[in-house]
Amino acid sequence: MRMMIVEDEDNIREGLVSLLDWQEEGFDPPVLFGGAIEALEYLETEKVDVILTDIYMPVLNGLEFIKMIRTENLTCDIIILTGHDRFEFAQEAVELGVKRYLLKPVSPDKLRSVLSDIRRDIAERMKLMDWIAIAEKQLEENLPVLRNQFWNDLLAERFAEKEQMELRAGKASVYLPKSEVTCVAIRYFNQNSSLTEEVALRQIVDEILGDAVVYLMPYDGTELVIMEGRLYQFKLEILKESIAQNLGLEVCFGVSKTGAELLTAGRLAREAVEAAKSIRDIHEMYYLYFADIAPKRAGESEYPYADEKQILDMLKFHDTLNKRLLQTFFQKVMPPRYPVEESKVMLLQLLVAMNRTANDMGVDVLEEFRNTESCIRNFDGPEQSFQDMAGRIIQKKRSSTRRYVEVIAGQVEEIVEREYSNPELSVSYLADRLALTSNYLSRIFRSLTGETCIEYITKVRMNAAKEMLEHTDKKSYVIAGEAGYKNANYFSAMFKKYTGLSPKEYRERSKA
Repeated sequence: MRMMIVEDEDNIREGLVSLLDWQEEGFDPPVLFGGAIEALEYLETEKVDVILTDIYMPVLNGLEFIKMIRTENLTCDIIILTGHDRFEFAQEAVELGVKRYLLKPVSPDKLRSVLSDIRRDIAERMKLMDWIAIAEKQLEENLPVLRNQFWNDLLAERFAEKEQMELRAGKASVYLPKSEVTCVAIRYFNQNSSLTEEVALRQIVDEILGDAVVYLMPYDGTELVIMEGRLYQFKLEILKESIAQNLGLEVCFGVSKTGAELLTAGRLAREAVEAAKSIRDIHEMYYLYFADIAPKRAGESEYPYADEKQILDMLKFHDTLNKRLLQTFFQKVMPPRYPVEESKVMLLQLLVAMNRTANDMGVDVLEEFRNTESCIRNFDGPEQSFQDMAGRIIQKKRSSTRRYVEVIAGQVEEIVEREYSNPELSVSYLADRLALTSNYLSRIFRSLTGETCIEYITKVRMNAAKEMLEHTDKKSYVIAGEAGYKNANYFSAMFKKYTGLSPKEYRERSKA
């Protein structure tokens, strides 16, 4: 276990360390701090199990220190150490969740007894968590049969109404997606798979598709994935390569249309299987969307899938347009090799594939899509329209990544400038507002601005405080509150750390 001692008097702090054999008591050597602000900075990145703190300390006293710990929801046991036996301190400590209050000087036996109680409390909490985990595991072991039966009944369309489906789902603890659903059938291509390989394949799918996976199950000679939302081509490519590299299996994918309600899952599953079984040569085409089956079956034309893949790879992985790839494709699909109507079908197929790739990369080419589609239908110079669209995709792809980061950084700056007086403003607060994780937000903000979110928040608050000190007669504690700090002493310490002057010194110097 890890322990922190916060005591402003050096001799007492060092004396506490020498009282016990900490390793014998089950603790690492304590980390020591002479003040609460330094301790708080340490706790921003490190975790401790027990904190032993004095009450009377300069800048930030022990009770204020504990309040800030509780505000940050840090889970640790706290022991208060003080030379003053005053009831109001003990009462406020209890209100803050502190169970142990020691008077100086502390004997080794007393400290050892308190630490023993704390170890026992922590062990009881861990034991309770173990019992909860055991109960949850037993419940989980009884659910798979119910869940599998639920999904079999759903695909067999045995639920007459949505309410009946939701009732059965509740009994089996089945998650029901809130948005549109898609079915994906994974077919082993000209190979037999072992049970071990099938289980491993499901693990790979679950890892790559993540939270989008609702359920995986065998279905009509395929591995069926019921997922939330849409499945785009780049995910299929990752799945194919991961399965080939890790299992040595060649698979193809059939993707259904997207259904607005889960009750349509039976139809979607059949669509996915039909699409998967329509693939005849995995080296030319390893995935097929059910929505594309009809256009691909038009006439007896041989669509150049390999050339399509080269074009899509160019869009995804290259920063320059290779016109030769498009020209080779056109030579294989345009008249006089095929009649105009068959050429139109194949050009539309390429257009849909290029647009899907652009969407996967977050690139908007709706205008170019419409222009190219019009040229195909009128058969009026489609080659140039395709080149323009491909060039636009590559150009927008290059700028989209930096633009996204700039937008997020701008939103962070806007929120901080507007809400710096809010004491709850923090990295996690910003991340929640922008629907991002704290780590990702911090990383992209720093990559663009060169400073962390915390540094930016502090800078804005300090600049606001300096402005008020220069142009108003407000008290320091009032300025602290308006700058977003609950504790005036903490604000003063941060201000001096930031400017090298106390608020009072800064005001006097600015008016000199």
